[in-house]
Amino acid sequence: RATALCKSKRMTRSLLSRATQFTAGPVISGECFSAADAEIFGQLLGARSITRLHMLVLEQNQLGEEGMRPIVQALADGALPMLRDLQLYENGLGDGFCAALAAALTCPARVLPALAILNLSRNRVTSQGVAALAAALSRGALPHLTTLDLSDNDIDGAGIEALAETSR
Repeated sequence: RATALCKSKRMTRSLLSRATQFTAGPVISGECFSAADAEIFGQLLGARSITRLHMLVLEQNQLGEEGMRPIVQALADGALPMLRDLQLYENGLGDGFCAALAAALTCPARVLPALAILNLSRNRVTSQGVAALAAALSRGALPHLTTLDLSDNDIDGAGIEALAETSR
């Protein structure tokens, strides 16, 4: 299945294992990165077959929370320690995803220690999801985060206040 994923993205497993950037989405490749692709990708991350990524762009795929679950689990287990830019806009992600990501970020092992940019714009995040992320940030998650894009979500004053109360 990993070989099929690589073939569909026009790369070999060897190239994928050495890649510093992975981009998949309908605007870029003409086809969506499916939940099945995300499952395989999560397995590759979990097996440490992909370790050098600095940028991961999974834009406009409508993966949803279930589709992202294998990737979040791999991240919780310490995958992608060099990742600096994570683009997840327009994926149908909501508060459940934010809660799962926040839980992963507060695992004992440092998760995404180099991440500087997290783009969750144009999803289904509300103030509840923002509060979960803000709580993780307050506990020291994502120490190098400089940009958190939550534009075009359904966030009210409570979500903004939760972010403002973080020490950043």
